[in-house]
Amino acid sequence: YFTNNGKHFLSAGYDKTINYWDTETGKIVKSFSLKKFPYCVRFHPEDDKQYAFLCASSNKKIAQYDVRTGNRTQQYDEHLGAVNTVTFFDN
Repeated sequence: YFTNNGKHFLSAGYDKTINYWDTETGKIVKSFSLKKFPYCVRFHPEDDKQYAFLCASSNKKIAQYDVRTGNRTQQYDEHLGAVNTVTFFDN
């Protein structure tokens, strides 16, 4: 999943890792290690908030991360099963 400007993208793998890549250099900028499999990742759609992304995973949770710090900033954990997809919604 690419940022709006195309300079970075996220990949989610069965190695339980989300990688934040630099498109131009092809190098990983930051890695996020998880305890369960990440199924879907999405950047915040607003240009000035694209440091934030959501991750849907097999552990029945959605987590929000900050690529600047590498920290998880929010967690949504009331799902009854694995979360297969996620998106941001603007009112």
